[in-house]
Amino acid sequence: MKSFIYIMLLAFPGTNLLSQTNTLSEQLWDRVSECYSMFEDMDEDGEADYNQIIDDSRNGYLMIDGDWPTCGCGCRHIAGAYKDSEGNYTFLEKETWNCSWVHKIKSNRDLHKVFPDDMNDAFIPYSNTYYIEHSTPFYLDVEIPQHGTDTRVTLKVIPFGINLEGGKLISYGYFEDDCAEGCQSVNCLERLAQKVEDDNSLVYLAEGDLGKISGKDMEHIRDIIASNNDGITSPNQLTEALQNIRSAYQFYQKVQHEYLILGWDRHAARFYIKEKGAAPEVLTFREFIIRGPYWNIMC
Repeated sequence: MKSFIYIMLLAFPGTNLLSQTNTLSEQLWDRVSECYSMFEDMDEDGEADYNQIIDDSRNGYLMIDGDWPTCGCGCRHIAGAYKDSEGNYTFLEKETWNCSWVHKIKSNRDLHKVFPDDMNDAFIPYSNTYYIEHSTPFYLDVEIPQHGTDTRVTLKVIPFGINLEGGKLISYGYFEDDCAEGCQSVNCLERLAQKVEDDNSLVYLAEGDLGKISGKDMEHIRDIIASNNDGITSPNQLTEALQNIRSAYQFYQKVQHEYLILGWDRHAARFYIKEKGAAPEVLTFREFIIRGPYWNIMC
């Protein structure tokens, strides 16, 4: 009789908690499997070596992080499960690969149907009305919570030198292989911004108006061109590289909030804006250039 009752409980919807947990765990591990498959058994103890794994899949959270020889390349993948009122899961993930410059968020559903319709406009008003002639300047970053469902979203600058196809103001991530005409190292612009004596020289250079730049700052420009290894051999090439950064800076000045906190609506199975952060720090164009970030060739 006890065996019969046990079988009946397992068959009854909502009682097979162990099976549900295992199923959710399997789904989460499947979503991070590409990153996990890269970890090797370096100490030959029969197990893959990694930096950190937080397996809280019972509560809908899984994080793996590790690297491999010889260049210190690595990956990090975080997956979170958000349950709706019908018991279905929406997965939200953040995946990064450092050597291939991959940073993206993804889901098992269309992200446009998962995130709030007004999220981009909350960061930059009328965001969808802008057409970007230069590279897409921003991407969305998320902090997937281990506990609860409140999710922090920030707007970040795509590393300078990763020149994606224009058109969009905000992307769900970036990948160096998506560079429209190949990525370009422009670290010399950071050094130049540290050297020029007049902040306006950087604006004049971005506009291609070299005649307005002082003799001293033109000397700094020539020195940067002569000493850098970025493949930039003329002021005009500096101008072209700086135009992308200036475009990003102009839109950075329009950003309204440093972050958004998204709440989870179980009935609608999508996020809503729960809280808006303060305005981001005010930066000059020179400070914006110096702080980066910058793309570099990785082995």
